[in-house]
Amino acid sequence: MIRKYTEAGKTIVEIYDLSFLKEREHSYGWLKRHFLHFNIKLALRNADKIYVNDIIAAVDLVRYYFVPKEKIVVNAQMKSPSHKTKRRHTDAD
Repeated sequence: MIRKYTEAGKTIVEIYDLSFLKEREHSYGWLKRHFLHFNIKLALRNADKIYVNDIIAAVDLVRYYFVPKEKIVVNAQMKSPSHKTKRRHTDAD
């Protein structure tokens, strides 16, 4: 899972999962794995900062994509977009 956005003129990339790179028995097929690899590669090329949710993902980025360590920020509090919490609506909304 990857998310890309711009903040204050800087390109930020958030990466949540790189398990498809190492696990051969992953649920993704050949085409999906190559598509993800290509999209991640393109996003990382122009990124100013890269946020990951654990140190293992940071090590994988350096190992597989040759990303400079200075660009990577490990944020253990970061949650995958698939784990979004429902927003409570109040009268002020």
